Amino acid sequence: MKISKKIKVMDPKGLHLRVAAQLVLLVRKYKSNVFIQKGLGLVNARSVLCLLQLAVVFGAELTFIFDGDDALQALEAIQKFLGNKGA
Repeated sequence: MKISKKIKVMDPKGLHLRVAAQLVLLVRKYKSNVFIQKGLGLVNARSVLCLLQLAVVFGAELTFIFDGDDALQALEAIQKFLGNKGA
């Protein structure tokens, strides 16, 4: 199953190191491949360094792409983690 969902970053500090590391740990709990797109940049959500390269600030809208059997569960967990229901 492949799912694409836009999610807004609501942390006032954006996607800083601590949050990025926690997000990577969460993503790694799922078998699905998870990618994050910001503008023309597309990165693997299993890498902290890749997430930090996106330089995500407060209010930025990211497109999460999930591909795998547990894609829906991964989407729900990430939405809950980021504290919003997506755009």
